[in-house]
Amino acid sequence: MRELTHWIFIASVLLISSLTCHAQQLPIFTQHAEYGGLINAAFISHNNYHGGYEKSVGVIYRDQWSQLSDRPRTLGIRYDAGNISRKGVALIYGGSLISDRIGVFSTVEIKGRIAAFFKTKYGKGELGGFSIGINAGLGQYTTDLSSQAYIDFDPILFSGRPTVYYPDIGLGAAYINRFDNGDYLQIGLSVPQIFSLDNTFRNDRKTFDIERVPHYYLTASYYKMLTNDTHIELSGWVKRVQNVPYNYDIILRYKFSESMWLGAGANTAGLIHTEIGIILPLLDDRQLRLAYAFNPTFHEHSIVFGNSHELSL
Repeated sequence: MRELTHWIFIASVLLISSLTCHAQQLPIFTQHAEYGGLINAAFISHNNYHGGYEKSVGVIYRDQWSQLSDRPRTLGIRYDAGNISRKGVALIYGGSLISDRIGVFSTVEIKGRIAAFFKTKYGKGELGGFSIGINAGLGQYTTDLSSQAYIDFDPILFSGRPTVYYPDIGLGAAYINRFDNGDYLQIGLSVPQIFSLDNTFRNDRKTFDIERVPHYYLTASYYKMLTNDTHIELSGWVKRVQNVPYNYDIILRYKFSESMWLGAGANTAGLIHTEIGIILPLLDDRQLRLAYAFNPTFHEHSIVFGNSHELSL
């Protein structure tokens, strides 16, 4: 399989020589409801505006296309804090670190985010308003061609381990409303990656570019509250990337007790979502949330690529 992957890589380099490659370039997480701040800087977690938790820390790891040796693997770490129950404008702040590797290509990004929540209604049983947010940070993009032994024997291929550092900024806006029956709605618009990155590789005979392009998201989530500890959550996105078809993602979660939930959904990229999570109580009214997501594919390439696995804490 590794040899097949290497030959696919060689063919890809030859095909994109003297061209620019545009593609999906932000990591995908099935459990995006737990990591909404990575997509939208203005996102406010349900655990904040319903559960009253002012701080949270999360770690997530995704192993995609498990049968490929050079498959995408992503690690994400996030921190979020803020208290929107206070009167006046509330601040939400935090940060994230994302490490993403696909074969010889790897990206590491460190970002901080801050958002302001402006209340349009606030009182006993009432909550509503809109938030605007920004994230900013620094990224490192590396192409490790030195690990490909066959490159040294072909003059039209590239060698070395070039690295480029780049700034990045993302913007987002969100609207939140709690209805009279206790249900919650949140709708967001965001561009988590504004700056483009054009990284050009050259030798005496060939040139090719790796270009990062902005991603545009429309996100929405609706919580149908059954009791104070149980609810049904419907969330999803519509994503637009230049020269790539629109991507649609939807997940339905059922939190049927104070300590467990189940989830299922699908993505138009050919993924089926399945998810299970548990909530463990800790001291001082804190929680530990553990979740596992499994993504089988329903495209013909699933036999070759394999499925995807995701763990979050």
